[in-house]
Amino acid sequence: MMVMRICAAVAVVVLYITVHVAEKCGTKNIVGTRRCGHGLIRFAEQGSAAKLRAITMPHCEKIPTECSRAVMDGCTILTQRGGAALLIGILCISVASLLFGLIPSVNKYVLLSGMPSECIIFFAHGMVAMGAASLALLNKNSIRLPIIQAGKLLFLGAIGMGATSFFINRAAETIPVGIVTTLHFLYPTIVSLVMVLIYHQTLTCLNAVSMVLSICGMLLITNINEGGVWNQLGILAALCSSCTYAFYIICNDRGGVNSLPLSVRLFYSALGSATVFGLLSLKNGAVRLPHSTAALLALVLGSGLGSLVAFYFITAGIQRVGATTAAFTNMLEPVVSVIFSTIYFHDTLSPGTALGMCIILLSIFLIAMDRAKHKFTSFR
Repeated sequence: MMVMRICAAVAVVVLYITVHVAEKCGTKNIVGTRRCGHGLIRFAEQGSAAKLRAITMPHCEKIPTECSRAVMDGCTILTQRGGAALLIGILCISVASLLFGLIPSVNKYVLLSGMPSECIIFFAHGMVAMGAASLALLNKNSIRLPIIQAGKLLFLGAIGMGATSFFINRAAETIPVGIVTTLHFLYPTIVSLVMVLIYHQTLTCLNAVSMVLSICGMLLITNINEGGVWNQLGILAALCSSCTYAFYIICNDRGGVNSLPLSVRLFYSALGSATVFGLLSLKNGAVRLPHSTAALLALVLGSGLGSLVAFYFITAGIQRVGATTAAFTNMLEPVVSVIFSTIYFHDTLSPGTALGMCIILLSIFLIAMDRAKHKFTSFR
């Protein structure tokens, strides 16, 4: 009960900070680019009204400011409107965080029903691929890509979606789902570390403090005196999930695929994951549906449809409030995961583990603050 009260208080604080940051920091947040015959256009949020303003637009005179969609010299310019867009964006990202926070618990329920992890990923990501293809067709986005670009997305999907889900499922079999999700959320720290060490991004004070805090929180959670070898393997699997997802984020950012429509990227990524884990299921003779109707519904509605809806909502939210605000709201995901796993699976947390989780959440908050100041890359 105490854990739930703490998590509820954290959720309220996160939402309050999100609204505050959305109003104060929106003027500095780069939210996207568009290409036209005159060159590359960069768009930035402009104040709490969340209007988009072109800050680099060669040869184009000016942009209409009071429109929801304007077409000028072949360039599509998307703008947002006032407080309504802000509220809708925060609600969209909150719904996405809620769904993403529930999915690990849903997958654990299906695992406990006797369905292998490889088979869960095959069915769930297969449904996501079909849903993403349908969205692409509805939006009139072609899913035909050059072989190299398609292969890159298929590979990234197998690692970023498939391997990440596999490690999360493996970890959830042995340790509480809330701990799994919190350790998985070390991926922003890993991304920041890689960007500093490999891509020579400037190490800011907030970034350095967040890295130290995340390591301290991880050490508290991974207390080797508790739980024995299976607990340690579960923790290792959760940490591996954060590494594979960090790899996915960095490759998406640096691999030249971010310009593609989300439905197309999601289709190929989910298809790559479903293909690899479908083949693994066939090899292991593990292709089967859950034994109970409840587990089958959980697989279809939770793991499959839930993932697709969550990706759709978080994209819609980012379009309205920008990646900076989304980073704060997305902190609700591990909080939701802890609350749900405590209610349904009766998971208990030691004081040291709870403190470690709070420290990791604080490190995520500091990274989001740093991104608000320096316009870092979007993490999801």
